[in-house]
Amino acid sequence: MAIFQDIAALLGYIKYIALPSGYCSRLFGKIEGEVIICAETYDVIVELFKSSGEENAAELIDCLHKDYALLEEIDKENLKVENLGEFCNSFNQHLSYKDIVFSNIEVLNNIKEVGFNLISEYEEVGMIEQLEEDMGLTKEEIVEMFSNIYENKFMLRRVEEFLKSKMLL
Repeated sequence: MAIFQDIAALLGYIKYIALPSGYCSRLFGKIEGEVIICAETYDVIVELFKSSGEENAAELIDCLHKDYALLEEIDKENLKVENLGEFCNSFNQHLSYKDIVFSNIEVLNNIKEVGFNLISEYEEVGMIEQLEEDMGLTKEEIVEMFSNIYENKFMLRRVEEFLKSKMLL
């Protein structure tokens, strides 16, 4: 999980880190759970894939091209978080390979949405106790905190620091 101050910073992170890393991990990840962090441009990644000799490189180049084109369209037309939904769905579908490396991009509008999404995700996997332990609060206190997060600047900073420490690529 990562927090970005504006949509341009988020888009840059996705284009030059998340997208290349996801696709490189998919193509070159040889063992379960192996993640390859790769900060490169679209053209460099395409050339790397073409010269790799891997049998599924051409298929992944097609998927990469589609995902990158969606990002370019968002960049040219209207930089809004809401416009990233189609890209996120495409990326997550193209790189749905939980047996190798789990890769998922989800974009939320604000810290309040992040909080309620975080609670839901921990509940879905039966780990709400872990979230409570990590945050030092009960679930009810976490819900209350996120409900009023903008009124409490101290808690807002605390939550931002917590989320930054839990960043996943």
